[in-house]
Amino acid sequence: MAMGAEEGLVVPVIREADRKSLVQIVRELQIFREKARQMRFGSDDLSVGTFTISNLGMYGIDQFSAIVNPPQSAILAVGRVIKTP
Repeated sequence: MAMGAEEGLVVPVIREADRKSLVQIVRELQIFREKARQMRFGSDDLSVGTFTISNLGMYGIDQFSAIVNPPQSAILAVGRVIKTP
């Protein structure tokens, strides 16, 4: 997940996300948020990523162009959800 920090954008890596429960992923995200506040990441936290998810939907943004952060191969830009009949 790409996260904004005071020093800029950081992209911590959730390893083996496909094998983890949603609860485990949320716990890791909480740890990463705290690390982002203090900018206290270890080298393993930010390396060997493959795919990023960037969500700006909570700001009412419908769509945006996200930037791929090397060495990741792709990024999913998620905008807001609009309920329609």
